[in-house]
Amino acid sequence: MRRTDSLFQLVKSLNRTDKRNFRLLTQLTSGNKKYLKLFAAIDRQSVYDENRLLRQFKGDSMVKQFSVTKNYLYNSILRSLAHFYRGPAVSHSRSALYVRILIDKGLQVQAEKILRKARKRAGSVEDFNEVLDLIGLEREILRAEENVRDGGEQTVRMAEEERAATTGLLEIRRYQQMLDEVRLRMLASRHARQPSDVKQLATILGDRQMQADYRPGSHRSEGLRLRLQQCLAIYQNQPAAGIAAGRAIAVLFAEHKFLKVEWGNLAESAVQDVIRGYIAHGQLVAAEDLLEEVLDQAGTDCRVARINGALNRLLLALFRGDPRQSAAILAEVGTLLREERDQLPKSVVLELCYHAAWMSLVANDAKEALRWINAFLNEPRSDLRQDLQSNARLLNLLVHYELGNDDLVEHNLKSTIRFIFKRNRMCQVERLVVRTVRMLIQAKGDGKQERILKAMQKELDLLRKIEFEATAMETLFLPIWLGGKLQHRPMAELLRLRSREV
Repeated sequence: MRRTDSLFQLVKSLNRTDKRNFRLLTQLTSGNKKYLKLFAAIDRQSVYDENRLLRQFKGDSMVKQFSVTKNYLYNSILRSLAHFYRGPAVSHSRSALYVRILIDKGLQVQAEKILRKARKRAGSVEDFNEVLDLIGLEREILRAEENVRDGGEQTVRMAEEERAATTGLLEIRRYQQMLDEVRLRMLASRHARQPSDVKQLATILGDRQMQADYRPGSHRSEGLRLRLQQCLAIYQNQPAAGIAAGRAIAVLFAEHKFLKVEWGNLAESAVQDVIRGYIAHGQLVAAEDLLEEVLDQAGTDCRVARINGALNRLLLALFRGDPRQSAAILAEVGTLLREERDQLPKSVVLELCYHAAWMSLVANDAKEALRWINAFLNEPRSDLRQDLQSNARLLNLLVHYELGNDDLVEHNLKSTIRFIFKRNRMCQVERLVVRTVRMLIQAKGDGKQERILKAMQKELDLLRKIEFEATAMETLFLPIWLGGKLQHRPMAELLRLRSREV
């Protein structure tokens, strides 16, 4: 059936309320409204006569683009009906709603035409929810048509499409469930602290959909699977695997634009974690290049990119031991916290304060480090980032030790131990720090503190061979702090040397 006949039938299906609503909605728009003259002319006809319409509007510029005007009028009427629709709740898309409206008005042929296009679009972007909605609507059309000859073939096809869409949807939902669980664990602690933390993920790690030989049935599933692999790699402190998964996400999203449009936050999180992975792996140039690329693409007005950019620049300056950048970056972080603290995610505030404290200590400014660590500790208690919360209390001991506040170190030791014990994070590195700090403030006489620090170095060398302990000492920057003490060199210098070695 031609669109001209479709437009006529649609206009004639409108009741008085539909027409009133259509005219009301057109009043909210500006510009040329010649299509309203066409609407009135068609409404007056009892049988569609296009030649008569062309004669009626002879000399009007609308005639030169008559088909365009008719298409615009048709879609405008559908938009109006959708805007004022009060029927049964439908749908995940406007197209499905249009189909629903046309079915309600008895225009099954027009409904089927829109449905075919919508089904093709939904299939191309793997919108399984919409596919299932459209199959339900197609069943209604099939029942109304009572087409025995073609109905059998349609029934078989719909059943196959429904099974495929349901399978795809269940696969996506399972990946989403697993990803939610891992994200919650990473909010509590970015990295697993002990083997039991990883064992608690046994159900996810053993899931059929996570096995190497499993092939996801859709690009959406593949995107979620890669993000899940990236998060699991980060949690298990496998930066190389996290980087590889993150880069694969970027390739997938570049090839399938609809994923990036719909899952922009997932893409943003994935690329930020690649930058963090480069930094953790010592690939600082690669991290900086990717950070600049992200910031250029996002623009200066993108708030999320600006916040992530500030945190990543802080980490880059810290890992490089670059005192020239520290003042400017710390000023930027201070401004960010002052102006947007209430809008920032709590986990981001904790990270900024913690790493700003270490940046200050690396820059040999223990008083400034204490100011930042106090800002961290003064945050309301929460279950977020218990790894940082435990490390911040250990850093607090080190800062007070640097300042010579032995009484405050002694006072804070008991509360620090209690805090870490309650969160089940008192492992070997934490015990070593607490024990060493206590011995340092009690040590009297020449050479005693140096012997204590050398003994600490020997223990760290042994703990470095244990995966989870090695991760903990790096996130607490213990090798750098201890190296500075024993070698009588600035921590910034040691960080610069390490970055050059990598």
